[in-house]
Amino acid sequence: MDEVIAILKNDEQLKSLISGIYPFGECSTVSECIVYEFYTVSDNGIKATDVLMIDAIGFSIGKSLAIIERVKSLLLTLGDAKLTKKVLKVEQNGGGSLKNVVGNKTMYYQKATFNITRRVNR
Repeated sequence: MDEVIAILKNDEQLKSLISGIYPFGECSTVSECIVYEFYTVSDNGIKATDVLMIDAIGFSIGKSLAIIERVKSLLLTLGDAKLTKKVLKVEQNGGGSLKNVVGNKTMYYQKATFNITRRVNR
């Protein structure tokens, strides 16, 4: 999973859109950022399937959409292409949006859920 998050953290275009990328529960300020959750849903010792849930948070709906579109362009794999040697496939399997008011700031969230198929090294 660190590989996937590193791809996001190292992208200059994404860095220009947000203040940071944080695991769920660790972003304590109101900011334009990405918050993520990750868990494994299956593992047979050879391949595993993980779920990565992303919240792209912006002060405008346009900004939140730009953030999530950049995330998708970095992570989604096409056809038989692999993301990395270990990450075999990334597919989007859900999403949504919401609007939240924190103090006097309106926050727009674009949500995306990704299924990640990866090799298991044991």
